[in-house]
Amino acid sequence: MSRTVGRAVGPTFEFARALPPAAIVPVATLLLGFDETMKVVVVVLAALWPILLNTSSGVQELNPVLRDTARSLRLSRTRTLFGLLLPSVMPAIVLGVRVATPVALVITLLVEYLTAVNGVGALVGEAQRTFQPARVYALIVIAGLLSLVVNACVRRVEIAVQRRRVGDR
Repeated sequence: MSRTVGRAVGPTFEFARALPPAAIVPVATLLLGFDETMKVVVVVLAALWPILLNTSSGVQELNPVLRDTARSLRLSRTRTLFGLLLPSVMPAIVLGVRVATPVALVITLLVEYLTAVNGVGALVGEAQRTFQPARVYALIVIAGLLSLVVNACVRRVEIAVQRRRVGDR
């Protein structure tokens, strides 16, 4: 991100990033209702920041030789983006996804718990309200196992991306 763009949108980004996802739930519910769309919007807003920040950091750390090489080879913008820049930044993007994944899972459970929208979080809330502690613990274990599986999948993608990395940032 250029310095000018950073100065223009930086304060807005910092404000939006500082909003607690739990505080977004009531507003999203009023605007979107109690459905999957509201849940997706809140989860995306919460999980977006690690991805954006890591991507921005990856772009800023790009080796200038890559851009110079693309210019000297007279590569088109599209070819430069998809052939050099994106593969070089991909490890930072995947790291952002890896950081965002547990955030997304926690926020999904939170939104389901707070709004009773279908999902494991809603089942935890129902089990808690009906005084079924064994069910609450079982559901928490299920959520933890789901998190382990998702993290393992993201980790495999991260390893594959690191193997295919182009150039040195």
